[in-house]
Amino acid sequence: MKTDIINRRFGPYILLKRLAVGGMAEIFLALRLGPGPVEKLVVLKCILNHCNEDPDFVRLFYREAKLSCILQHPNVISVWSASPVAKRHTMAMEYLRGVTLDVMVSRAQERSLSIPIEVAVWIVINACDGLQYLHDLRDSHDAPLNIVHRDISPQNIFACYDGQCKLFDFGVAQFGSHEEDPHKGMLVGKYAYMSPEQCNGDFLDARSDLFSLAIVLYELCTGVQLFQKENDILTLNAVCNCNFTPPNVVYPDFPPFLEIVLMKALSFDASQRYQSVEEFSEDLRKFLKISGYKQTNEALRNFLAKLFAYEIQSERELLKEAVLSAEKRFGRVEPMEALRSYDSNGAMDGGAKSEGLRDSDVFDYINTPQDASVDISLSRIASLVSGSQTLPPISQTLPQVRAHASVEHGETQELAVKELAPSSASELKTQKTIAAQESKGRLGSTATLFIGIILGVCLGIGLLALFSSYF
Repeated sequence: MKTDIINRRFGPYILLKRLAVGGMAEIFLALRLGPGPVEKLVVLKCILNHCNEDPDFVRLFYREAKLSCILQHPNVISVWSASPVAKRHTMAMEYLRGVTLDVMVSRAQERSLSIPIEVAVWIVINACDGLQYLHDLRDSHDAPLNIVHRDISPQNIFACYDGQCKLFDFGVAQFGSHEEDPHKGMLVGKYAYMSPEQCNGDFLDARSDLFSLAIVLYELCTGVQLFQKENDILTLNAVCNCNFTPPNVVYPDFPPFLEIVLMKALSFDASQRYQSVEEFSEDLRKFLKISGYKQTNEALRNFLAKLFAYEIQSERELLKEAVLSAEKRFGRVEPMEALRSYDSNGAMDGGAKSEGLRDSDVFDYINTPQDASVDISLSRIASLVSGSQTLPPISQTLPQVRAHASVEHGETQELAVKELAPSSASELKTQKTIAAQESKGRLGSTATLFIGIILGVCLGIGLLALFSSYF
């Protein structure tokens, strides 16, 4: 197992294993060690080096991150942050134990197993719940965001080993106005899972995602691909004309009520479909109820345990070994030591310095390029106190440091940060003394001004009396 573990520091993270790589980005399993026993497994999506400097791709990457970071729902994968890390644009998201639906279907076919009807329906109910949340989402001004995923497919639905399902990958999602859509007029998504209106390049609504999800349900239940043909042209033609074989023809024992539900969801005319995924989900739940199936995660959990028993056990062992390996190489720091370690060398997570990173890179994970300001005034003061330099007045230091820290992140930025807080009682006392002197200086200036005002008023009254007696 050791050959599978990378165990290399990447900003505040430790890379454990590369999970996948594509034409534009690669996916890593990573670990973040905190003070004491704190640890968190995350998944990192990193733009590949040859795309890292491409303005158009970077813009799309952060557009996806902007939407992903605001989504919070049990059936949608959580994305926590997006920012440059070690000179790579990186998205950090939750780590889930499980597989995508296409992997699950392939494994079932390898073993000549059909996916149980109740499992297929439960997966789609979970996806419906996530989609309904997306379609209903509003902004801070209570205006609808009009989100349409546009790429609902087995590759973008994740089945967790605990029996829960989640949607992910919002790279081509439609949200906002039609004018703001960078994919306007383009065919985006997987052809075999598009709706007819999506094939025509129309501006879409929630019913397009519903159609795509119905395709997924059809394929899970029958084991037959609905629109996929020998080439893209034939596939698009089948979708545009909505040519497919009814499920009861493919599978004679197909439940009649479920077929009615599926055929309605797969209507060519969007006005004849369910008008929301919530309505679709209600009828699917009704089917489970009248068929005597439980509406729980249990059936899916048991099915995945049967298909992926070896992978589940291997993954547990890998994670255990990876954490131990990371601890051995990078160590752990006690909570009270973490701040002192942080102060002494400017590193994150209890003193573990990033490999080959500048100090500015250590801070990059906090802020996205749209919000790259950070107040480092205390760290600047502390670094001066701990050195041999003469400490300039705070009134001069703070504006300079704040102005320097607010510069947009880039290659020319150099953060002279070594410490975030005083590392000893004497340094803290020095800071307090300086603050007291500043306070006394401000009080003295205020008193002088007040006395000057009083003298001015008295002089004015005297002059007025003199002129009055003269005239």
